[in-house]
Amino acid sequence: MNPIAPRMKLDLGQLGMFFVAVGAICATIGAFLNYRDQTRNQNLLNLKNEEIIRLTQNALSSVTGGTNFPSLEIGDRDTDHLAILVGSGDTFPLYDVRVQILDLDTAEKTQDFIGKTVTVGELPANSVYPIGKLTVIGMNAVRLNVFFSARNGRLSQEVRLKKIEGQWQLASRVLDTMGTNILKLTIDPKFPLEANGAVKWD
Repeated sequence: MNPIAPRMKLDLGQLGMFFVAVGAICATIGAFLNYRDQTRNQNLLNLKNEEIIRLTQNALSSVTGGTNFPSLEIGDRDTDHLAILVGSGDTFPLYDVRVQILDLDTAEKTQDFIGKTVTVGELPANSVYPIGKLTVIGMNAVRLNVFFSARNGRLSQEVRLKKIEGQWQLASRVLDTMGTNILKLTIDPKFPLEANGAVKWD
């Protein structure tokens, strides 16, 4: 009997188990590397898709107006001949802009733009379009309701002016189509507020 034979068998068995373990480890590493590559490729694909979506949205916004919206601006507020302008913010131009301004206090104003629809047309981003002058001699308060339409939607605006120490103080809010969300709020520091600290809009 060869005393070495059983030991050789044992060593060969252990060697086989070793190779099986090494194979399992290699398979695990291969699966991990494959998963890592797939994840990296998927992340790159997601980034490219996001970039394509962003560029598409920008292209669409450049012909619709995107999230930009018009608003009525009041200039020359140290005089009784207020400059009425339509302003545009954001980074996209506005198209097919129309505005109707209603004077809640004096319907018989001589300015021909009050109560009528004025076509502004295209309005570049960060620009203003002059509508005309609103004469308010002998008045201490002005209440205007404004209605806009553009290619990207409709909205309204409430403009309230009060004369304080020779200067017209402004409170204004731009509302979405439903009139429930405020898109832009402007209140001059000297504009008089109600006892509860709010603007009297009606």
